Amino acid sequence: MENETPYYEDKSKVYDIIKYPDRISGRCDDCGEAKFSSRIEDRKLVRKCKKCGLQKSI
Repeated sequence: MENETPYYEDKSKVYDIIKYPDRISGRCDDCGEAKFSSRIEDRKLVRKCKKCGLQKSI
C-alpha cells in the first residue's frame, strides 16, 4: 500500500498534514516521538519533532 508507510526524504522540508496525515495521531511518523516544538510560518502552524526534526504544517 502506498500511503501505509510514508517516506520523508528531506527532513528540512515542511510537509502538509492534509497530504501526509499522521499514521498515529499526535505522534511523529518517522520516529514515533510525541514531543514537538511549534512555530508560525506563512500564517500556518508548523510542528517539528524534537527527536528527528520532521516538520509538518497543521
